[in-house]
Amino acid sequence: MGLSVFNVIPKELTNGDLSVIVEISLGIIGYLVGGSLNLGILKRFGKQIVVITCSQLMGAWILVTILLAFLAPFIIKFAIPNSNFYQTYLPPAIVIGAISCATAPAATIAIIREYKASGPLTSTLLAVIAIDDALCIIAYALGLSVAEVLTIGSLSNIPWLQIIMVPVLDIGGAILLGTILGFGMTYLIHFADTKKRLSVIVLGIILLCVSMAKILNISSILANMIMGFVVTNRIRPNENAFEVIDEIDEIVFAMFFTLAGAHFDLGVMKEAGILSLLIVA
Repeated sequence: MGLSVFNVIPKELTNGDLSVIVEISLGIIGYLVGGSLNLGILKRFGKQIVVITCSQLMGAWILVTILLAFLAPFIIKFAIPNSNFYQTYLPPAIVIGAISCATAPAATIAIIREYKASGPLTSTLLAVIAIDDALCIIAYALGLSVAEVLTIGSLSNIPWLQIIMVPVLDIGGAILLGTILGFGMTYLIHFADTKKRLSVIVLGIILLCVSMAKILNISSILANMIMGFVVTNRIRPNENAFEVIDEIDEIVFAMFFTLAGAHFDLGVMKEAGILSLLIVA
């Protein structure tokens, strides 16, 4: 349905008006991921979660960086005078390596909810996904700053305060927003005497979180994860703040993956050539 095949959904539409559907879908997915992080589970599997997350993140970053840095010179030739390997090939490899640390939660959540999976493995997997999102923001900021230092070749011209504060404000803002709205949701849920009213409260606050995150230019999915985490650890057992999503989750996943596929542009891969295959591999 995208640009590369039938072009039913034009590129202007996927990047324009329909992009809000992707943002809302990611907000709901983030809320579900956060809702799976019970404090009891985190205390029980905390050590394993930390080890897996750090190993996965650093492993992907280092492997992709090394692969691209040493294979790129044989594929791409930079005609930049007075430059060397550390100023041309290594910086983009570090940044792409940092981006590769990201774990896509949508597909994982879709499979888990489709098969109604539960247990230690599922709980650990969801916790790793949630923590990885926050760490990837830090990894990208660090990778970008290192790449900038290597490209410029001087430490004196680097805006260190800006480089440090951007990820701190992004993560801190998302945590603060998610916490405030999470407490707000747990308070309002007490007044939901019907399932319809509960659905309105839950979906309304998720939409509010997505909108506020966009306005504040912070991570929407991380803010919704924090909100889901706060809600799941504060609500009573009989308050089904997550089961109301069951009625719409298939529609949400269908819209998200359809639009994600519509963004796929084979022309970009053709221009990148073998480099795109290296990144995917």
